[in-house]
Amino acid sequence: MLIGGDASGLRKATKNASKSLSKFSKSSANAAKKVGKAFGAMTGAIGVAAVGLGAKAVDLASDFDESMSKTEAIFKEAAGGITAAAKDAATAVGMSKGEFLEAASGFGVFGKAAGLGGDDLSDFAAELVKTAADVASFNNLSTDQALEKLSAGLRGSSEPLQSLGILINAAQVEAKALDMGLGDVNGTVSEGNKILARQALIMEALGSQGALGDFEKTSG
Repeated sequence: MLIGGDASGLRKATKNASKSLSKFSKSSANAAKKVGKAFGAMTGAIGVAAVGLGAKAVDLASDFDESMSKTEAIFKEAAGGITAAAKDAATAVGMSKGEFLEAASGFGVFGKAAGLGGDDLSDFAAELVKTAADVASFNNLSTDQALEKLSAGLRGSSEPLQSLGILINAAQVEAKALDMGLGDVNGTVSEGNKILARQALIMEALGSQGALGDFEKTSG
C-alpha cells in the first residue's frame, strides 16, 4: 500500500537551511580573510620590530667594543680598575657600562696629560664620572651636559663652570697648584699640573654646595 504525503514543508525547510549554510560559509570565509590579514600585519610588525631591536643590539655591541678598546688604549694597565668600576655603573651613576667607559676615557685623557698613571689615573677618571652624575642630579641636567661642563672646566674654560655656580680664575689655579706642591723649583706650574689644581678646586666648590653625593641621595 502506498501512502502519499505533502513534502512541501520539508523542501522549504531544506531550502532555507541551505541558504543559511551558504551565508555562514561566506561569512566564515570573509572572517578568515580578515583574521589572515590582521595576523599577517601583526606578524609583519613583529618582524619589523625584531629587525629594529636586532639592529639596535648590534649598534650597542659595536659601541661597547669601541669604548672598551679606547679604555684599554688610554688606561693600559689601569684598564682593569675602570672596567671593574663600570660594572656597577647603572646603580652608582645611572649609566650603562659602555657609557661609563666612554666618559671615563674622556677624563682619562686629562689625567694622562697631568702625568697620572696606574691606579691614580683610574681613580681620577672614575671619581670625575661619579661627580658628573652628582652634578647632573643636583642641577637637573643631563649627564652629557654635566660631563661637558666638567671637561670644559678641566681645560680651563670658566664659563661652563659658572653656570654651575663655580667661579675659578687663573690666579686661584696657580695658588692651588702651589699649595698642592705641584710647582717646580721656580714656582712654575705646568699645564698638566693645572688640570689637577682645577679638579681640586671644582671638587671643593661642589662639596661646599652640597652637590657631591646628590645622585645617590636622590636616586630612589
